[in-house]
Amino acid sequence: MNLARPAVVPAAADVICVGDSPVPDSPDRDAAALSITAGVNNESHSGRMDRKIRGLKDTYYGWFSSSGPVPIDIPCVNGTDVQENDVFIHRVHGKAEHQIWLMGLTDLWQPIQWGHIHPSLPSYRLIINADGEPRWVTRQTMITYASRAKAS
Repeated sequence: MNLARPAVVPAAADVICVGDSPVPDSPDRDAAALSITAGVNNESHSGRMDRKIRGLKDTYYGWFSSSGPVPIDIPCVNGTDVQENDVFIHRVHGKAEHQIWLMGLTDLWQPIQWGHIHPSLPSYRLIINADGEPRWVTRQTMITYASRAKAS
């Protein structure tokens, strides 16, 4: 589930971060950085984590996460760590929903939702497990998880 539907945004190569807040490259970058620094700063941010896709030999994906008191506009991570098809998840404290983005082919973070089809593995869908971690699972596994959730 997505709290907000931000526009497709550039990867960190075009953005600097102040805390966990992005500041786009512009002539007004210094003023924007001061404005963001004075605002709410998210509390935690993870580095890139790798995870194997179950059932596929030597197939891994990367993901990042953050959490804080408010939704974010765009993910803010070190651009050198970000790879195509990486997932970014932001959790707002006290909310069950997550904001989710996928790094696209053109180095842009694209907002996505639970159930999104994997860009190169069409039989796999994105879910967020109970621990708030993303998993690429088969469509049938996603349906099974959804029916179990409805039953409980």
